[in-house]
Amino acid sequence: MDPVSIGLTVAAVLAAKAGEGFAQQIGADSWGAVQRLYARIRERLSPTGTEALERLDAGDDDHSAVALVAGEVRDAAEKDAAFRAEVERLLSEASKSAPVVTILAQARDDAKQINFAGDNTGTINMG
Repeated sequence: MDPVSIGLTVAAVLAAKAGEGFAQQIGADSWGAVQRLYARIRERLSPTGTEALERLDAGDDDHSAVALVAGEVRDAAEKDAAFRAEVERLLSEASKSAPVVTILAQARDDAKQINFAGDNTGTINMG
């Protein structure tokens, strides 16, 4: 996995960690991997990155915090192959019970956007 994908995936997983029922949804083994991932990432972040991670852990829907954590994890993964391998291993463990999905979507100006994940059916009217 490339460092950018690692950063985005880690930030998405750790942001979702605060979500209600996340531990029950992914299972005990995966939850343990997410907790180890959180601890390992926290060790590598700057003080500003740690504050951003704490905001995510508190359940804040803060896109700047997600971007900051993703960027710092990307930078660390680019510089340290052992860290990168460990994070990839923990992400793999975390996704064994439930798949990890990263969706990065941006709409600009007057664009309309719909993002789907999982099984979705029905009519969509954008209009």
